[in-house]
Amino acid sequence: MVGILSVQLGAAIAKGLFGEISPTAMVWLRLVTSALVLAAVARPRFTGRTQRDWLVVLGFGASLATMNWAIYQSFSRNLLGFQRTGLDLVGVAYALLAGAAWAAYILLSASTGRRWAGFDGLAVASILAAVAMTLPALLSAGTSLWDGRVLLIGALVGLLSSVIPYSCELVALRSLRPAVFGILMSLEPAAAALAAIVVLQEHLSPVQWLAIGCVVAASIGATRSGSAPGEHPGHRGEEHSATPGTLAT
Repeated sequence: MVGILSVQLGAAIAKGLFGEISPTAMVWLRLVTSALVLAAVARPRFTGRTQRDWLVVLGFGASLATMNWAIYQSFSRNLLGFQRTGLDLVGVAYALLAGAAWAAYILLSASTGRRWAGFDGLAVASILAAVAMTLPALLSAGTSLWDGRVLLIGALVGLLSSVIPYSCELVALRSLRPAVFGILMSLEPAAAALAAIVVLQEHLSPVQWLAIGCVVAASIGATRSGSAPGEHPGHRGEEHSATPGTLAT
């Protein structure tokens, strides 16, 4: 829940930068902030890792970069809200790509959490994602990227939208099945609506609130029935390490 609220607050703040720097540069600022903070806190150990460990964390880093880059590309083309407007098909395609990368992120986060102690895997994945996005960000941003205000807001967004939520999710996925986690994440629309009200003074119509309520109700029902009676969540996590489950969306 902390991760959900944090990432939506960060997204609301990030919206103010869309007209000043490119979505790619915004994503890079997020990833760099995440990489620096997590590397300083975790001080990951790079030696003694198996090839499988590196393949998992490399995939995790790729999913982080792709998920963030694609959803910001979609946001910059389709800012959905109260007013009915046309949809940019390229923006829709980016949203679908972000959804696929998000599914990969959930599964790979769980696997990374099992193979890398503490926040080591998340720190390494963030470093890899930041490095991968560096050249595209520098080519697309121009001189506006180095404006002090942009850097400060970008760092704040990085803390709220990357460091805090990814850390919370990594811990949660060590004992929570990815299928249940995916359902819980459908609470995001309600958190996004609240962040928009508080930060942007943007409000939804009654029908839109009803739609969000339906999603939240479905999430609560699915979560309550997510574990069999007497079953400890950790047991499910251990089972999942051997057999990937079905991601519920």
